[in-house]
Amino acid sequence: MIVTCLCFFLMAGVFFATGLMINELIIRVFHYRMKSPDAFVMAGIVFSTVYAEIISLFFGVGSVALVLLLLISLLSVILCRKEAKRIAASLPCAKRTAMILLLLAVTAVISAIASAEPLDYDTYLYHGQAIQWIERYGTVKGLGNLHPRFGYNSAFMCLQALFSMSFLGRSLHEVNGFICTFMGFYALASHSAFCRKERNTGADL
Repeated sequence: MIVTCLCFFLMAGVFFATGLMINELIIRVFHYRMKSPDAFVMAGIVFSTVYAEIISLFFGVGSVALVLLLLISLLSVILCRKEAKRIAASLPCAKRTAMILLLLAVTAVISAIASAEPLDYDTYLYHGQAIQWIERYGTVKGLGNLHPRFGYNSAFMCLQALFSMSFLGRSLHEVNGFICTFMGFYALASHSAFCRKERNTGADL
């Protein structure tokens, strides 16, 4: 569970950091600035997925690809530190504390669930193996002829391979849990929309 929590926070940091970089690109091209931290994380998820897909075309999406992404994230934070400070200071201290406590509670609950053995039979049948293929070898032409399920070419599996962290001793595959944590926190933190009885379900970017 502790390892799962650490993985969640690592992914959150990477996604937010790369989201800062995407925000700078959007500002320069479209003259629009993303406002909420949620939008930064979502942009980072998209960037990391595309990054993993591109890497998988040439190499395995393993520890080297993850280290390179961490360096990109670090560079993004250094270059976009003013924007990061603006986002951090956008919430009042009281609300910021409440959000942190809520995030920790949601993370603890979902990480406990995510740490358990997979309940989906397909995970043992081909999901885990397909992710491991991508992690070790990247895209392998004709692999679908060996097993049809390996020919799905799922972008999400590339992202899973990127954060498998098999160098710790076993593949973790915690991206599902992180997405669940992120969406659960977003839903609970947006409860004020129900209090105001708003009917708009669009994202506040």
